[in-house]
Amino acid sequence: MNRHLVVVLGTACILSCQFVLAGPGSVCVPGSGTYDVLVCKGPCSFAGPTNVVVKGTLVLTDEPFAIAAINDFSPARFEYAYTIGGDPNGCFVLDTIKSDQTYAGLITYGLTFWFGKSDQVNFDLYASPDAWHVASVTLSPTGFEGKGQSGGVGAAEPHLGSDVVVGRRLGPANLGKCIAAAGERRRKFNGAA
Repeated sequence: MNRHLVVVLGTACILSCQFVLAGPGSVCVPGSGTYDVLVCKGPCSFAGPTNVVVKGTLVLTDEPFAIAAINDFSPARFEYAYTIGGDPNGCFVLDTIKSDQTYAGLITYGLTFWFGKSDQVNFDLYASPDAWHVASVTLSPTGFEGKGQSGGVGAAEPHLGSDVVVGRRLGPANLGKCIAAAGERRRKFNGAA
């Protein structure tokens, strides 16, 4: 049995569906959903964007999906933002507000692999052969909050400190939200050029 399936089954047994709007016949996986996400240096809130360094859309799905499920429909190519795990079970589109503060946002159109235990969820927002950004957050009925950490080896070793990562739940997991966010970001970028 693969690690992802064990994590999903264990988590489903421990938690109720209070974090997911599960419909008839759907699988209850706490944490899955569509979120607005902020990465901040210091106190962080959607009401006060003072410390925001990266913002965007994050989708955590109930099940892994093939990369073609998103790239075949997206105006931008999504790339892997993780190195450990199987097929992705999440995607994101991020905008960097302040550069050189975190490795989150170095991949704009990303695929992630998330997993959790109890009400804790971990996911990556960046990965390269020598660097990474990992978020570890605590779920609530309205979203999540926790820490992010940029890491690396050699020349990629950052001295950036930890991040505050918050998410506001918008609804059930929907890969179409990543595709729409990618289209919107491309329109803004092309309009500014």
